[in-house]
Amino acid sequence: MPYRIPEAVRENKHKEIEEMLQQGVIEQSDSPWASPVVLLPKRDAPVVQAENVTEFVGDNVTLQCMYSVNGGTSPMCWGRGSCPRSKCTNAIIWTDGEKITWYKSERYQVLGNITQGNLSLSISGVTRNDTGTYCCRVEIPGFFNDIKEETHLNIQERPSLPAKHVTVSVADNVTLSCKYSVTGGTTTMCWGRGSCPSSKCDNEIITTDGQKVTWNKCERYQLLGDIVQGDVSLTISGVTPSDAGTYCCRVETPGWFNDIKEEKHLEIKQSPPKPQHVIESGGNVTLPCKYTVSGGTATMCWGRGSCPPLLSFSKCNNEIIWTDGQKVTWNKSDRYQLLGDIAQGDVSLTISGITPSDAGTYCCRVEIPGFNNDVKEERHLNIQEQTKDKGHDCNA
Repeated sequence: MPYRIPEAVRENKHKEIEEMLQQGVIEQSDSPWASPVVLLPKRDAPVVQAENVTEFVGDNVTLQCMYSVNGGTSPMCWGRGSCPRSKCTNAIIWTDGEKITWYKSERYQVLGNITQGNLSLSISGVTRNDTGTYCCRVEIPGFFNDIKEETHLNIQERPSLPAKHVTVSVADNVTLSCKYSVTGGTTTMCWGRGSCPSSKCDNEIITTDGQKVTWNKCERYQLLGDIVQGDVSLTISGVTPSDAGTYCCRVETPGWFNDIKEEKHLEIKQSPPKPQHVIESGGNVTLPCKYTVSGGTATMCWGRGSCPPLLSFSKCNNEIIWTDGQKVTWNKSDRYQLLGDIAQGDVSLTISGITPSDAGTYCCRVEIPGFNNDVKEERHLNIQEQTKDKGHDCNA
């Protein structure tokens, strides 16, 4: 009486018979005699001891797995959880021995040479949810011959960096740096005043959707870097003492406690006193201003009042004279002249026939190509009334 083959191993029996037929170990027969097939399973192949890998949120991770292809390539899978008796639990990627045939997400890739047995798994932009055990299973023909390797991945929240101190002067423009990797895609982010809270930003001043700025509290706050490449550095124009304090850059990464947080501490110091020029009423005065022309000449202007911030609509407040880098193109009055060698960078302002109304601050602004490169100099003009010589008092 022939033995019945258990259902659990019937598929393996047919597979083994087919392989032995192909290898010529056995051949087809129509003999009336037959012997029962008895399956004797080999001891299960041991699982290679789990390797522990620790990385930080946002990093790209590679979990190693390799096998010898001397006997030919084999299909394989990666799965979440410990290696089961067959296949992969919670499969995340499959190959046919030559190429990837399926993956659960583009975050999972086998970037090594698959045909040479390099099946290492790359995971981009890891989050805390990626923590756990991973199984690499290479399907080797025969009972219980599969190669199994387990790796335990531990993802930790990246520690907050100590607040970086940035010091600038009143009326300067400042950029607080903040960047992140966009390998796993762009994401929303915010800047806020104060230390980084457990979520979002306190006292928000600007937000993005990962592609563009979606809101800012005022035009003084801008993100001028390449947002889609992860540069979300904050630029503040025309800083004042009230801008001093801590700023939080928060990049919202999916998953619990995965956000990237950076703090910057901004210190504002008072600008040095403006150079004073004292002249008597009725005289002529020259307010010096020069720049290097090694990179070529540049347009420039003089205006009344302090130099406006970078993002204002005007270059000089209350303009009084302009040049194109070679010659004066406009002046408000013939009293305002540039008598130096403009083409050599001498754009000093000469004012003739000084009156008390000329007293105040003057701004010289040279427009240098690039962001925040303009040369700005301020001069303060103080006008004194002429003193009259009374001579000798004959009646004294």
